[in-house]
Amino acid sequence: SGSGKTEILNMFKDLPNDMTYYTDSFTPASFLTQAMNVARNEIENVDLIRRLPDKVMVVPDLAPLFGMHNETLQQNMSRLVRIMDGEGYANDGGVHGHREFREECIFTLIGGVVSIPNNTWNIVSQIGTRLLFCRMKEMTEFDSMKRALLRQLKTENIFRPTVRRIKTETENLIRDLISRNGIRGKKWNTGIGHNEQRLLKIAMLISLLRASNGNMEAPFRVHNQLKNLARGRALIYERDYL
Repeated sequence: SGSGKTEILNMFKDLPNDMTYYTDSFTPASFLTQAMNVARNEIENVDLIRRLPDKVMVVPDLAPLFGMHNETLQQNMSRLVRIMDGEGYANDGGVHGHREFREECIFTLIGGVVSIPNNTWNIVSQIGTRLLFCRMKEMTEFDSMKRALLRQLKTENIFRPTVRRIKTETENLIRDLISRNGIRGKKWNTGIGHNEQRLLKIAMLISLLRASNGNMEAPFRVHNQLKNLARGRALIYERDYL
């Protein structure tokens, strides 16, 4: 809390080319709904999964998702895992029967959460390495917090304008990167160097740390995720290699 995660996520709220799908809350059941109050001939307009291909889904607060009872959380995570595989999704329900989305759905989910209960980590480990977390540094020392509060008093009139300016600069940066590289169209130098070796080691470490009951998922998936993150950074520095 107070680490600035919401401000950071809001930087991606209005990306160019309609790249962002922003929502303050969602449930995995909404990806392919079985809602009773929606007519069969209109239900595709409600499905969340149809709005996400090639988009960045931004959810400022994931606490409602991770704060559920274990059984519900397990069910929701299982759905989310299947959807994040990007190969479509199908379900069967008592209202609309069999429903499916058979197209490719590659998207990025970024969100924030203050803390995750310990029991939740056991369930997260069971779904492998699809979800990656970055713990932001918190101010725990009184003196550091005091200095930050004094700085806030001095800059309170420029904080919001500064955030808006950085948000605009972020959008302009993404727009420029898209115009120069396209979406998933960059040609990469795929040689194996020092950074590639480091990614391999990190991917293997994450797979080991996420192992549930001694069952470790092969590191191929998380390695691909880390590679994409590294390539995103490489694009910023106008490189075609990691």
